[in-house]
Order: sequence, then structure tokens, then C-alpha cells
Amino acid sequence: MGDPITAGAYADTSNDNSWSSVDDACPAEEGGPIARTGFSYQDEVAVGFLIDMLCDPSLVKIHCESHDDILLLRSGEAGRIAEFAQVKGGEADKLWSVADLCYRKSDAVGSSIFEVSLSRDQHRELSRFRIVTHRPAVTALDVLTFPLHAPGRESNGAKFLELFTGIDGYCPAFQSAKGNDAKYWIENCVWDVRADKSNIERANLVALIKLSAQQKLDLLQEHVELLLGELRVPASAYRSLTLREPLEKQENTHALRAGRSPAQSVFNIYGSPVCLVGPRPFLQVVLDSTMKGRACAVRHSDFGDRSETRN
Repeated sequence: MGDPITAGAYADTSNDNSWSSVDDACPAEEGGPIARTGFSYQDEVAVGFLIDMLCDPSLVKIHCESHDDILLLRSGEAGRIAEFAQVKGGEADKLWSVADLCYRKSDAVGSSIFEVSLSRDQHRELSRFRIVTHRPAVTALDVLTFPLHAPGRESNGAKFLELFTGIDGYCPAFQSAKGNDAKYWIENCVWDVRADKSNIERANLVALIKLSAQQKLDLLQEHVELLLGELRVPASAYRSLTLREPLEKQENTHALRAGRSPAQSVFNIYGSPVCLVGPRPFLQVVLDSTMKGRACAVRHSDFGDRSETRN
């Protein structure tokens, strides 16, 4: 489940119309030739978040390859959070360091991983950040691996101050459009080590099996693997959007009944009204006839078409 939505000591812009919502912003990611190894890793990470959406009502939208590698939009009583995730799956066989985090391409200000991440803080929503890596990080970055608000993440703690000094040394006084600096980024960033792609695939498989068991569904492994394949469609789509929408707005158009009542559509079988948005408009059967026609809807994103490829 998502963390409580709190703005802490920073200005709350959730109701400030002088800042545009991330929903209205043009995509920041322009794509380009990136190693397919990195993208397939990123796709599996995105699938994991799609599974999270099935059981986390606070997670209302997931963008892939639009505003960042992955954007998670959460909603709660106190407002909305835009969590910008960068996924690094093709890195060298070494520990991540502060120098790696702050390395500027051709010495260009704003080009480092840290600066690109913090620069996403330009919308009405409260910003959070996530760095997903295959390899672990050095001790100096440990504070980012702790859960948000956990002991050890105190802004006056030695590890926090050491990391702030290190980042500020490489990228002095860098701020977002909203005036937030490295201190804000450290307080609101999670370093998420996911190991290799095969481990993520296994974790996603287990998560879906557990979810189906919780819903008292008798699914074989082959059915779960088929469902994972369907989840990879929006996860791998360029500039795709996956969102949670009210069931009553979706069921008549998107649910493939096959003789089932509306209350038995895939949306509430998995506990959540979910519309999967991908690269082309079509109804796609999630599971074959042995799954009795449970389906998900996949429609075109407004952000772009598949003519821009990532190969």
C-alpha cells in the first residue's frame, strides 16, 4: 500500500492552480535508441507496479515512458502524489555511488540522474522519486534504501547530511522549478534494488498467485503466466497510460462477459476496477476459455503512437 500523503515542511501546491497538474503536462520522455536489455528490465518493473495497482486503491494511474521511465500517480485524503521512477537495468557490474548519481553527461548542468529526477518536480502534485536498479548502492546511499519516514532518514541525521553534502558538492545548489533542492529529493526518494530481470519475473508471478489465492480463484501457473503476458502489453508500450476508473464507466464497454454477470468481470474479480491502456484499441482476452472469458481493456494513449520505437 502507498505511504500516507503528507507534504511535510514543504509548500503544499495540491490546490495551487498556478502549477499545472501532471495529468495536463506533455510527456517529458522523448525516447531514443536504448539497449533492449534495459527496456525489458524496465517492462518487468512496470508489470510489478501494475500488480500493485490491482490491490492498492491509492494507486490510480501508471504512465510508462512519458513523464519519466515510470510515473506512479497516487491519491488520498490529503491530496495527490506524483512518484517519478527512473529504472536502470543495464548498468555496469559495480555498486552505484554518489558520483554515478551525480555524473553530468558532457558536464551539462541538469543531465545527471539526480538532476533529471529532481527536475520532474514541476507540477501541482506533491513529488516523490524512485531509482530502481539492478545493482545495489554504496554505503553513502544507504539512507535512500530505507522506507520513507523510517528511522535513519531524519533530515538532521549523520547519513542524511553526509549524502546531502556529497550531492551538493557534485551539483551545487541545483533546484527544481518549485524551488526544492537536494534536501527535498533525499527526503522523498527511495532507492529500490530489484536484482536481475529473472528475479523480478519470479516475484511478479508469485505476487499474482498470492493475489488470486486471496480472491479465492483457482488459477493454474499457466493462467497466471498468461495474465502476466497481458500485463506486459501496457508495460512495454511507448508512452502508455494505465489507470483505475470507476467500474460503472468501464463494464459495459470494456468487460468481455462470456455469460458472466457484470459483478463477475475481471475488474472486480481482482478487487479493482482497472482499465489497461496500451498502444492500440482492442479487447484482449486475458485468459483463454478455461478462464471463462475474463478480459481486460486496452485502448490507445493520447500521448503518441507506436511509430516511435525503442529498438
